[in-house]
Amino acid sequence: MSDITAELVAEELKHQMLPVPLAARPILLEAIANLIAKQVAAERTRCRAVCEQRADLWRNTEGGASPLAQEARSRANEAIYIADLLH
Repeated sequence: MSDITAELVAEELKHQMLPVPLAARPILLEAIANLIAKQVAAERTRCRAVCEQRADLWRNTEGGASPLAQEARSRANEAIYIADLLH
């Protein structure tokens, strides 16, 4: 996926849009943009849920004041922080 750049996508869309009448291009581009926005939002929601699950897992790690428990608390905090960024 890292080989796909914005420039490559723009060039491919430009090439693929040649047979599309000029009047229909803005409508098609808006539909494509909306589809991408919905997919990105869905992926962010999925990633946020994974972060929240991981935070719960780490929060439920037992160990009192042991180094493992301290690490678990740190990881839980990090997972919640990332989930908040994805919101």
